[in-house]
Amino acid sequence: MKAIILAAGMGTRLGKYTKNLPKCMLNFAGKTLIERQVNILKKCGVKDIIVVKGYKAEKIQILGTKSYLNKDYANTNMVETLFRAEKEMNKPILVCYADIIYEKRVLKKIMENKSDIAVTVDADYWEYWQARMKNPKEDMESLVIDSTKKIIELGDTHCSKNQAQVRYLGLIKFSKKGVKALRKIYYENKKKYFHKNKPRLRSK
Repeated sequence: MKAIILAAGMGTRLGKYTKNLPKCMLNFAGKTLIERQVNILKKCGVKDIIVVKGYKAEKIQILGTKSYLNKDYANTNMVETLFRAEKEMNKPILVCYADIIYEKRVLKKIMENKSDIAVTVDADYWEYWQARMKNPKEDMESLVIDSTKKIIELGDTHCSKNQAQVRYLGLIKFSKKGVKALRKIYYENKKKYFHKNKPRLRSK
């Protein structure tokens, strides 16, 4: 299994802390966020680690990883960043946001999951979401899971609290079949929408 870490974003909400530094290079208890993640991946047996950079790319230097660059990071989204490393999608992959922290047990659980596409979510996020900002409802997105544990709604920023049942953590596993489905959907939608004058279809 490979891990593709998405590290192209600017982290503008952190203001002065990311003015000259990618968010994943912020220090947390003696190590950068991305170093912590790479260490956990290696401890769980994931040795093939790819980092896709963008903003302040030269500041991200992690030994034992391969890197790609999304030069158009300011105008594109996480999916476009991921597909800069498309040539690495030749086996099951973990797709990881670069600025997250998780325990070994969480990573093991998703790696052992038999689904073709497995998504890590937090069902107990609301308390810290309230501590994070004055009006947490301004930064909610729908993520609704049915009784079979399938995601049936995702990404609506004008949702109710009931529709934001859980919070996506930035960690997904794709089997080979899952990667094939991802590529199919990506190219179908790129052909339909990418060149249209609708930024929401190709960017934020």
